[in-house]
Amino acid sequence: MHARRGGAAVKPKRAAASATKDKKISLVYPILAAYLYNLSIGFTVPVLPKIINMLVNDGDPKVSPASARMYGLVQATDQAVTFLLVNGACLLSDKYGRRPLMALANVGLGTGQLIASLATNPRLLLLGAAIDGATSFSYPLAQSYIADITPPSSLPQALGLFQGVATGGAFLLGIPLSGLIAAKKGLRLSLYIAAGICATNVLFISAALPESLPPSLRRADASLLEANVWGAVRTVATNPFIALCSLTYFLLHLALNGLQINFVNYSQYKFGWNVAQSSASLCLIFIFTALFPRLLLPLLGIRQAIQLCSCLFAVGFTTLGLATTTPVVLLSLIIIAAGSVSLPATLALLTNQAPPSEKGSLNGAADTVRTLSSAIGFPLMTSVFAYFISEKAPFQLPGAALFLGAAVSVLAFVSLQVALRYHDHHDKSV
Repeated sequence: MHARRGGAAVKPKRAAASATKDKKISLVYPILAAYLYNLSIGFTVPVLPKIINMLVNDGDPKVSPASARMYGLVQATDQAVTFLLVNGACLLSDKYGRRPLMALANVGLGTGQLIASLATNPRLLLLGAAIDGATSFSYPLAQSYIADITPPSSLPQALGLFQGVATGGAFLLGIPLSGLIAAKKGLRLSLYIAAGICATNVLFISAALPESLPPSLRRADASLLEANVWGAVRTVATNPFIALCSLTYFLLHLALNGLQINFVNYSQYKFGWNVAQSSASLCLIFIFTALFPRLLLPLLGIRQAIQLCSCLFAVGFTTLGLATTTPVVLLSLIIIAAGSVSLPATLALLTNQAPPSEKGSLNGAADTVRTLSSAIGFPLMTSVFAYFISEKAPFQLPGAALFLGAAVSVLAFVSLQVALRYHDHHDKSV
């Protein structure tokens, strides 16, 4: 990065906007590629916990403390491998372009899903998770693609649209459809469909997706020696402002981990919901995830959006943990969806600190931060959930992981305040 250590935040080069005008690549392209990738994941979300429950509990699909811990281990394996490799993939995309690595990410995801569909024991699930994790860089590459073709002033709204459509829209279709298919045709068919979607996406990326990073804007000095976790550490440590924003990004994702990893099992344990019911309720959060960035970011701006929405995270997680009725659950999910606007807003704040030739590297570093939060948060949050539904707990508290997420959201708010005060003292431009 070309920032001064200990100095003000980096100013992005004007070349980003001019390159955008020259290429005129529509946002439809990266959003569609990411949509198909996330649609494949959406088919996996409601069935993988049940498959793990059955493998651990001798055919019983109901959650147990042991199966909850195993689910956390499978997801942590995926995230830990991603943590080690994602920065390298994004750095290489700065040198060789986004398309080849975006296609590879879909190959890895599809391979992991096929292994999971054939698994007869949890060890095979761990193998599939490791293969998926080794290529889980589609998300930051798509974000880098969007940064390539979007002027810095429009990037927060573009990333909000990306989160809403490519993530929220894909899960809105994939999760309930997978739940219905699983209820009628069995759990594993959803995984076969997910792998087929990945294969389709590889064809789309290879045949139709334009390259967003022309050779003239690529890094000439990208080195394999930097393509590792230490390279990501050096990127986020470029100056204190980037480091503190990265900490905020880490804490926001860590807070969200409790909902992401436990919701299917939490809703089954506390409310007796089946896969179709939990999938239907998740549709609500994805609908509002698609809407809120377009509403809140233009209204509030980046700074106020992160401040307000990190607080809404805390309110939403607390409300969901205390919920005893379906209407309260649904209200909680809407509040959490509003809180999720803090994620693209924080990422935009980070990405706008990089020049065009280093946006992939900075997005890779940010995704290293995100996957580190999941590698820590998934086993932590499943362990908290498993303990508080077990007989070892002094009292039953299935929402304990959600309350922990609320506390972490408050820490994210504090981290952001420190970052903004530092920035205001050194540079008034944000």
